[in-house]
Amino acid sequence: MILIGHFGITLLFCAPLANVLVTSGYRNDVPQWVGIALVVTLLPDFDLFLPWFTHRGVTHSLVAAICLGVIVAVTVTAVGSGSQPTTSTNRLRRAGLGFTVGAGGIVSHLIGDVLTPMGIRPFVPVDSVYSLNLVYAKDIGANLAFIAIGVVVFLTVYSRSNDPVPTDGSMSSELAADSEISPFNP
Repeated sequence: MILIGHFGITLLFCAPLANVLVTSGYRNDVPQWVGIALVVTLLPDFDLFLPWFTHRGVTHSLVAAICLGVIVAVTVTAVGSGSQPTTSTNRLRRAGLGFTVGAGGIVSHLIGDVLTPMGIRPFVPVDSVYSLNLVYAKDIGANLAFIAIGVVVFLTVYSRSNDPVPTDGSMSSELAADSEISPFNP
């Protein structure tokens, strides 16, 4: 996969995460978590520029996913993140989200690369290569399809998660109870 293909697959991973964040009341935090995931998904290919790593070696493994998950979890917990106040519960939540986004960014990269003939070695140091051999990494059509599908799915899920009105047409009694304006209370 090339950059845009990896971004598309990562956006597919981020869609359910965005839904959970929005429905949990953390809509404003979605851009930063998606941004972190998009940056992390680039990291495995840094092995192309580092002479002591082989391409699609340890940087393309579950070991890398776990390591990056821990690094992101520790970083966002130490630095703080988003609109959540600093409490022990929110630190734990940030750590969990950080691990999910860090590891998920790497795993989404691995998913893109396992689709190619070159495959990946997800269980390094075990030498077995796994490949679904479905598309070539530089197939521009496949990469454009992944980014298009990723953007459409992410934006669809994110925009629907933002809808405060129940989709079944009924009004929530909680919304009515919280409203200061009521037809029964002028």
